Formats: sequence, C-alpha cells, structure tokens
Amino acid sequence: FIKRVCCLLASCGKPRTPVNGNMQGDDFTHNSWVTFTCNQNHQLDGNNNMQCNNGFWSGSVPNCVGE
Repeated sequence: FIKRVCCLLASCGKPRTPVNGNMQGDDFTHNSWVTFTCNQNHQLDGNNNMQCNNGFWSGSVPNCVGE
C-alpha cells in the first residue's frame, strides 16, 4: 500500500495545453518531460518544456501569443 501511495504522488498530472498551441508528451510521472509548441502565426511566451519532479512541474505552461 505504501508503494502505491508513493507512485501516485510522483505523478504531476497532465498539464493544460496552451491556447493556440500544442503539447507533446504523454508521460506525466517523475523525471518525464513535456514540450510545448505554438500554432502558425503564434509565438511561445515562456519555456518550451517542463519536467515532472516529485509530483510538481518544473515551471508553468507557456502562452502562445498572436503575431
């Protein structure tokens, strides 16, 4: 039982996808990465990737700003 609680806590959960953007990655557990891109005519405002570390993402989801 303790091991199951440990593993559930290690998940960061699925981050939101930026409006006018996309997210690549489908593993939201400890040490996994997701990468963000923006649709055509939009520019990324923020980091293009985040890492899951002990149940928390290393940053925040970026925005996609229209040009």
